[in-house]
Amino acid sequence: MMALAVAACSEDREQGEGALAFSTTFGTRSLAPADYSVNIGTARGYTHMFTNTTVPSELWLAAGSYFIEVEAGEFLPEPSWSEKPLYYKEKKNFTITAGGVTPLEVKCKPRNTTIAITFDPETAGKVLVDYSVTLYPDPQDNTKTVVIDSQNAGRKLHLMFADALVDVRWKFNAVHDGVDVEKEGTLASLQCGKEYSLDFKYSYTPKVGNFTFDITVDKTTKDIARDIVIFQRPRIVGVDPFNSIAPVAGHTLTITAASGNIGSLTFSGSVFGENYDVLTAGDLASFGIERRSITAGCELTLSQAFFDRVVGALSSPAPDCGFTIIATDDTPEARTNEVFFKIATASLNPLVTGNAWAKKVDVSGFAMQSGEVKFAYRKVDGEWSYTEPIAPQEGVYKTTIKGLTPETEYETRLCFNGVLTGTLGKFVTGDTPQLPNAGMEDSGLAGDLHYFYKNPADKFWDTGNEGSTKAGISVTTSSSDAHSGSRSARLASAKAAIMGIGKFAAGNIYSGNFAGVDGMGGKVRFGRPFTARPTALKVWFKATAGIVDYSDNAPLGNGQKDQYQIYIALADSGFPHEVNTNNRSTFINYATHPGIIAYGELASPNNVYEWTEAIIPIDYRSTTRIPNHIIVVASASRYGDYFTGSTASIMYVDDFELIYE
Repeated sequence: MMALAVAACSEDREQGEGALAFSTTFGTRSLAPADYSVNIGTARGYTHMFTNTTVPSELWLAAGSYFIEVEAGEFLPEPSWSEKPLYYKEKKNFTITAGGVTPLEVKCKPRNTTIAITFDPETAGKVLVDYSVTLYPDPQDNTKTVVIDSQNAGRKLHLMFADALVDVRWKFNAVHDGVDVEKEGTLASLQCGKEYSLDFKYSYTPKVGNFTFDITVDKTTKDIARDIVIFQRPRIVGVDPFNSIAPVAGHTLTITAASGNIGSLTFSGSVFGENYDVLTAGDLASFGIERRSITAGCELTLSQAFFDRVVGALSSPAPDCGFTIIATDDTPEARTNEVFFKIATASLNPLVTGNAWAKKVDVSGFAMQSGEVKFAYRKVDGEWSYTEPIAPQEGVYKTTIKGLTPETEYETRLCFNGVLTGTLGKFVTGDTPQLPNAGMEDSGLAGDLHYFYKNPADKFWDTGNEGSTKAGISVTTSSSDAHSGSRSARLASAKAAIMGIGKFAAGNIYSGNFAGVDGMGGKVRFGRPFTARPTALKVWFKATAGIVDYSDNAPLGNGQKDQYQIYIALADSGFPHEVNTNNRSTFINYATHPGIIAYGELASPNNVYEWTEAIIPIDYRSTTRIPNHIIVVASASRYGDYFTGSTASIMYVDDFELIYE
């Protein structure tokens, strides 16, 4: 279940405290600062310091006198061509009264002055050469200068002045027909927050032996930005998370405008979409919402059904969930308060297919308070069973429920302190198929070719016989020496040769099909369709590993003990995969192949003379991916695909069985 806490009202505060209500917005402007700071203090110094991401909509302070200082942008004490945001700074005094709410509005004016100088194209570079304007931005220091010439003409120069109105001296220099031209003037009463466009024009009158000239400056002015306004936003009360699992009948939110009336009120989140208009919607009851009008705003009561819908819309587990409330008032600035409404949940996260196995399921859930947590589970409409109490891991309760019935629909819920709670989770366990002809009973002989199926359409296993029989040898045959039933598969490694020329061939059987002979090698397609998820492979076998007498640049050399091998792999892509024994680049590396999601192997040089049961655990690299192919291989010589092994190596296999949990 879930519930919420109501924000403390003024009666809960210490006597002598009052509230400062403020927030921040920026008007439409150029070079707007992305970040700003708000500092509050008294005559003794700063008491509270915020950034734009941490400014509260309401701050409780002891009654008394304070100041608020807002600063934005980057302070550039020297003249700069930077395109960085403008610099704003403002300081304002205010007073807090006990038990009251002080709305505050602070207008921050830009402290920059921008100048852009251009030269008359009719004379610059034609009549005049080496032309420039030197500015003296500091009236008290003539050594500080900025030179504007043909390289930076038209660029915006940002200046910072200590006074509201400043006179800036300028000097024009150029060369006309080899004669130096110079003139000085003053830009009077430049203001902060203004942009000045100055076009220098040159006119002259030729005379015999001399000439006269004049410099005029065309000046246009515009505001470079609107003020930044720090003011109160619409208030939303009742949005703190409530740390309790107990159900509630309803929870009330109060939304009031800072100025005028509430203009819009929207919820957004997975259950509402991007913009659910609470003020105009006609289906509030279906969402479990009741709306009442109050002075300058409204009250909303959110029922338990509302919270159930929000939690039920979760697509992935999370310690808390919620939705966003956006309120605007009807002022021209459309002041906005946006808050995230957190719901403390004790719900089971929705289960994905990859977590439901044939006889087990991985579950997880969350509880915001400590207590005894179990998972309850049952077949649909059956009786509840319970896990043992679970210890949390970073607030998450998770466990594996085992002993389930395959291909069955189950339900599960969280049990908190003996009470079933949270959303209802459902899942269906997987199936438990076995390998076709797992006991090797279905076999036959077509001429010299031994095969292991009853009908060609049912073929699951294949061998290397189709290649070796061309040399008069069957490396894999059906045997009456069986663990159970009447037949097993006998895998005997040998050298297959034609007219004295041949290659080593390992006795083998595999899920797939032989794709043809390629010279003295063969092409094999590994993999059969399969979508279940076993956890182990059981097989009965016995084997004799001989001494390697054929080696072709393989991990085993002549004179070493051969190794037999049985392995299983599950893949969700890249199979069937064709291997050409003459091309090692086609060999499968099961450790790195991206399509392999699970693998298990038995490999040994030790002789086993009696029928022995082997259980090969299957290691899953992903517990959420579902396979589409299975690869099972048994070989009397592990490196037979490298034409390496012993002609004395023999292995019998029987009664393959997939184990499911």
